[in-house]
Amino acid sequence: MKNYVNLLFKKVILASFVCAFGLSSIAQEVEEVVVTAEKRSESLQDISQAVTALTATRY
Repeated sequence: MKNYVNLLFKKVILASFVCAFGLSSIAQEVEEVVVTAEKRSESLQDISQAVTALTATRY
């Protein structure tokens, strides 16, 4: 049982590092996000609602 917990812990740590490095490279590509949900342009930092960003390929 102890080996299973140790292996699970290692997998979780590895997955978190992979996600952290992947997200940081994606975040560096995006310069600015403009939200136009209320028919006026706003910065993503200025709104208080949840936002889901879609790429052109996903849209």
